[in-house]
Amino acid sequence: MSDTKDPNIRGGLPSASSFARVIQCPGSENLIRSIPRAEMDALRPKEDDEAADRGTLIHAAREKLSDADLDTEDAEIYRQGIEYERQLVTNWMDYYGLTTADIEEGPREERLWLRDSELNPLGSGQMDCHYLARRRHLALIIDWKGLYSTRVPNTKHSAQLRFQALLLWQNQDDERDLETIRVAYDRAMLKAAVSVGDFTDYTLQDLKYSLQLTEFQLWWSRQPDAPLVPGPECHFCPAKAWCRTGGAWSLIPSVELRQDGQASVLSPDPEELVAKMQPDDLKKLWQFKGLITKILDASVARLKAMPDDALFALGLERSKGRKLDPITDALGVWKYLESKGWTVEERLACIEWSKGKIGEAIGRREGIAKKYQSDRVSEEFDAYIERKRAEEGLKLYKGI
Repeated sequence: MSDTKDPNIRGGLPSASSFARVIQCPGSENLIRSIPRAEMDALRPKEDDEAADRGTLIHAAREKLSDADLDTEDAEIYRQGIEYERQLVTNWMDYYGLTTADIEEGPREERLWLRDSELNPLGSGQMDCHYLARRRHLALIIDWKGLYSTRVPNTKHSAQLRFQALLLWQNQDDERDLETIRVAYDRAMLKAAVSVGDFTDYTLQDLKYSLQLTEFQLWWSRQPDAPLVPGPECHFCPAKAWCRTGGAWSLIPSVELRQDGQASVLSPDPEELVAKMQPDDLKKLWQFKGLITKILDASVARLKAMPDDALFALGLERSKGRKLDPITDALGVWKYLESKGWTVEERLACIEWSKGKIGEAIGRREGIAKKYQSDRVSEEFDAYIERKRAEEGLKLYKGI
């Protein structure tokens, strides 16, 4: 599970879920600590909170082993995750010749701490679920990815899973209590039909080497001159709106210089700008479209939050918002058009029905909770809905 947003619970230290960012960008921890938490929270996109809330509910369901608090869609994701987890556990047991009598499930969502030789805390993390075969000195850690997991690396390269393995290993009474720890992701949205063969086994020697490397990486992130290094983890960084390095990284190198040598990424003709790009530029723009958009949106939100004098110093001023002028008296318009001789068909042609609005109306009329409204509309109004898909998109080719 992604660790709680409250930095006080983590003591302001890195967590397992943020460790990949610490590795990529050691200076990000210093930057984050320099920014008031309230400012970062104020600029967090609403959709991020909504996705996080859904993920939290699915993780809570796994913790309680109950989908009672989930809507229909998320309950199905939860059930897929349970089946995925069952396959991961079965494969682990078969590989090591374990029986159900050999294994036990460890505490769920327990916060464990990584400490140095003097027992000073270095970081922490929570495991969604893990299983122990103590007599065989074996363990299995499973991290649930309840929603989209397209940005999740394979387990061999997962900094989060490596950190979790170290947490579990170091919190045993003796280093030989666990001699092999398997780590895996539960990609619940991918359904159980997907192969569960992506796992990594950390032997005792692997864990010792990993601890040395991790202690160095955490030490580096605490140094005052730790560098800011941009990359894919900028997408998840809460300080991206304040980071010049991340902002510069989102630009396209081959077009940020005009022929006269002046730096610019602006063009009056977007098609002309795109025509100058190399194929690798196009791929990078597509691959990091969401990240670039988030950086730009967060930057604009920060600018809008500045006082007028600060904007003036930057050569900016506030502009009037575009006119909206919505029609608020729908019934009045309907009657007016009727008085002008409009037929019912002509008036209906001016109206666009919204499934969301109909769902809200049903909710108010019948007292149905919001999470069930979409399913109700989809089922009850099926005869009036044209089922169609958006234009085809792109995805990374993963080969065979």
